Amino acid sequence: MDTQFWLILLSAILPAVVLVAYVLIKDRKRPEPFKLIAKGFGYGCVSVGVAILLVMGTHLLGFNIDEHSFWGAIADAFFNAAFPEEAAKMLMLWLLVRKNPFFNEHLDGIVYAACIGMGFAATENIMYLFSNFETWQSVAIGRAFFSIPGHFCFAVMMGYFFAIAFFNPKKQWYFILAYLVPVVMHGVYDACLEVNTIAVNTSAIIIFLVCFIFAIKQSRKAIKKHQTTDDSVLATPVEDDPVSSVSIDSEARALYDELKANENEYSVKNRAEGMQIFELSWNRYWKPFYLVDNNSHCAYQWLDENECLLTVTENDIDWDSLEGLPQNVIDRAHRLSFHFPGFIHSYQDGRAKVDWQINPDGRYYMDSDGYGMTDDEEINLHGYIDRQGKVVEKFTYRDN
Repeated sequence: MDTQFWLILLSAILPAVVLVAYVLIKDRKRPEPFKLIAKGFGYGCVSVGVAILLVMGTHLLGFNIDEHSFWGAIADAFFNAAFPEEAAKMLMLWLLVRKNPFFNEHLDGIVYAACIGMGFAATENIMYLFSNFETWQSVAIGRAFFSIPGHFCFAVMMGYFFAIAFFNPKKQWYFILAYLVPVVMHGVYDACLEVNTIAVNTSAIIIFLVCFIFAIKQSRKAIKKHQTTDDSVLATPVEDDPVSSVSIDSEARALYDELKANENEYSVKNRAEGMQIFELSWNRYWKPFYLVDNNSHCAYQWLDENECLLTVTENDIDWDSLEGLPQNVIDRAHRLSFHFPGFIHSYQDGRAKVDWQINPDGRYYMDSDGYGMTDDEEINLHGYIDRQGKVVEKFTYRDN
């Protein structure tokens, strides 16, 4: 292969690699594993083929567009480019993060989406440059300053909304925005270019430049916003005693390393914002024994071997709300017993709701043959804990 081949290849890939490096610098505080970065880039390359298959599928169904007319050019920009290409990239993003334990921060969504977007852009760039072999230099310059950054902006916005939806159960509809916002940006970008190829259109050029500058600014804001969100979640109060604080932090990190090394021995539940619950099967039920913070690389024991809460004290219970409950129930609360099934909900803004069942309903005592039920009433306390398991809102009983 001659030198020109390698120059074309380098010119096609380098702009995408530079933008991946840019987003990795933004994520330098808590970086993602290199193998996942490379995997994301590879998924982006594959997404080109997926997008081509989607377009071919629409053509086979008889959906053809006359791209040589004004409205046809706009339709072509959306239906033959924006919709299938962003769908392919979002599919790859979902495949990359769905079982990824390192996807534990909002900024990670942008990082992974950018890697996929740049893998797509680099592959598309290779195809364009080699198909314009005689004028590859001018094509490479134009795409390096517009097309590649354009795909980067689309990817950033996809990752931005995807992460919000992923980590916030109340904002699942943001998954729709994660697809539609890049589609609109991409469609407008391509439409301006395609309209301009039919006839030089000053309005299209102006709209293109305004939208392009706006997309870059919004992408920078999105990255900054997720950086701020992740840093605020990671921040933890400083203890009064600095020596004790260092000791606790050291123990928490050692426990984290131990749990992660033996992760297969536990049932691991993701609880958003980088938090996981490591459960053990104990007395017939899966119990949340450990809180694992993947952002700070610390872990905290939640239950002891007697199924008693370790990070909760009697002062963390609203005893007035328990007034009138059976004495055996109050005794269990005093013992901090978590013997019956309980649940730790997903974290939001550094807090998680906890359902603490201190008395089950009669079915709990039922024999295997179906007999033995009692007339017990299920009684639950509800409170909120922080990332270390400390109570930030007292456990309270509310009569349903």
